[in-house]
Amino acid sequence: MSLCVTVAGDVGRMSVTVHEARELPTKERGGSQHSQVRLMLLPTRKSKHRTKIRSGDDNPQFQEAFTFKVPPGQLTSHSVLLLSASAAAASGAAAAAESKHL
Repeated sequence: MSLCVTVAGDVGRMSVTVHEARELPTKERGGSQHSQVRLMLLPTRKSKHRTKIRSGDDNPQFQEAFTFKVPPGQLTSHSVLLLSASAAAASGAAAAAESKHL
């Protein structure tokens, strides 16, 4: 996954730009032809974002930015969980192809 993280600790803001995902499982390999990235601020789990669904590519381009509000001085105690999931997973079915903590 290609992304960029920008932190503005003095104003309590963390920005994550999702550029692309790479080598996601194709439909032939048990994946889906629809992909989406979900982001969740931890440990609170209250702030969530997701990219638009991309179809037909195992290396989808997203180019989408998201901003999380974090109280100033508490950035070191927070992280962002990223899940790259098929559209089926986005609608409630099982597995994520990849997850990362920032």
